[in-house]
Amino acid sequence: MAELRDGERGYAADPDAIKKAGGVALEIRRALLTAAEPTCCRSGPVRGNLTEAHTQIQDALRMDDKADERIAWDLKDDGGTRRDAFNDVVHRGRRKSPKEILREYQVTDDPRGVTDYFGEQITQGEENLLSDLSLVEKSDFKDIKERAWEECQARFPEDDNDGHMDAFRHAYWNALMTQRFGPEWAEQYGTAHERLPGNPKDREAMDLYNNEVGRRIAMNNPTDTPAQLAAKIQSAVQLGTTVVMDREGNLVASDKVEIGEHGHTNRVKGGTHEGRDPGDPGPGS
Repeated sequence: MAELRDGERGYAADPDAIKKAGGVALEIRRALLTAAEPTCCRSGPVRGNLTEAHTQIQDALRMDDKADERIAWDLKDDGGTRRDAFNDVVHRGRRKSPKEILREYQVTDDPRGVTDYFGEQITQGEENLLSDLSLVEKSDFKDIKERAWEECQARFPEDDNDGHMDAFRHAYWNALMTQRFGPEWAEQYGTAHERLPGNPKDREAMDLYNNEVGRRIAMNNPTDTPAQLAAKIQSAVQLGTTVVMDREGNLVASDKVEIGEHGHTNRVKGGTHEGRDPGDPGPGS
């Protein structure tokens, strides 16, 4: 049988992955490759049909570039091609590098500073968003936050800040907020949470990026239970879709560091006005 390209071997071996990625175009390719097999690979004369078979294969492999792009992102990043404020343009078939993440995933400090919210210091932007929730929604928000903490400690018990547990917690927290309050609110809150004055640049970038990973996974799996989302996000952490800090305090893909062997922020603070200004979220915004 004609040889599949590297990016397609996994798909051919995993029918569920094809369904998940919406790989109609890929199934067409496989059918054409299979149809061409008797022509190309049986013993005996083949010259009469070789050119035609080759053309069929090449046409199949070129079909629907947009489907190719979708497949690459769904299977590699579980993120699809949905837009996000920090990732407005999806790069074909690749993730952002750690240097790009450090540079691009920055927000300005909240100009109004922090406020006390039932004994916890949060940004004014966070307080504004919470004040717009009903009592039931506030209770759900509290439950989501607690669930994210409990789940990250259960799945990465020997980890701590700036590592795999932290990456999972932020991604899972944002995934649950996305399911309950919608992706726009979840993004606004996750971003407002990182606008603490003096927040280290590397930690801010790590958290904002992992927040985005969680939201994308939730948007791509809207009917998943919390347990199913947690399993997908744990896989994302283990496969390197999220980022953590290595022993030197550099951002790296989370599969490049052994669990429990990560480093910590170098505590270089971003400028007050450095990064994207997300505006002032809250009631009426």
